Amino acid sequence: MSFLTGIKKHLPTRRKIQKSIPGNIKTIRKPALWCFECDCVARGVAVGLFVAFLPIPFQMLIAVLLAIISRANLPIAVALTWVSNPLTFGPFTYLTYFVGTLITGENVATISIQDIPWSFHNISTLWTTFVTWLSQFGKVFFIGLPFVAIGSAIIGYLVIIICWQSNTLLRAWYKRKKSRK
Repeated sequence: MSFLTGIKKHLPTRRKIQKSIPGNIKTIRKPALWCFECDCVARGVAVGLFVAFLPIPFQMLIAVLLAIISRANLPIAVALTWVSNPLTFGPFTYLTYFVGTLITGENVATISIQDIPWSFHNISTLWTTFVTWLSQFGKVFFIGLPFVAIGSAIIGYLVIIICWQSNTLLRAWYKRKKSRK
């Protein structure tokens, strides 16, 4: 049993998920968004990893939109946005700073993130609080951010393609070897 077969038996079927979608949302019901073929899965991984590194709210919604646009595997794209979470926030922030310092040549020795009181009274104050929170990261972070986000998407895409092709070749080789006996 392959790794993908093991995952597929635990996932709900496309029909079951599509029936749970409210209303008549035809775009999300497209079979291309639910296929488990090499290219669709690789695009889903790329979309999910790209969005995971963006320090923005509503990452899953953005992953859905990008998966629809790129015809990527929707469940994988959404699931991989959860790579960024409170446990990985520190290492991801440090990685982005580190890449930013390599690109700019600036020596930023310490990262200090201040506790900002969040205000959820209305959209305007929430947006102001969010911008204040983002601005504390500085230029080095925002220079490193696109390199890390795009780089992780490219690496994720290539890893899936290489692993999938290797698995296909190994299975064909094993099948040929077995048929010779």
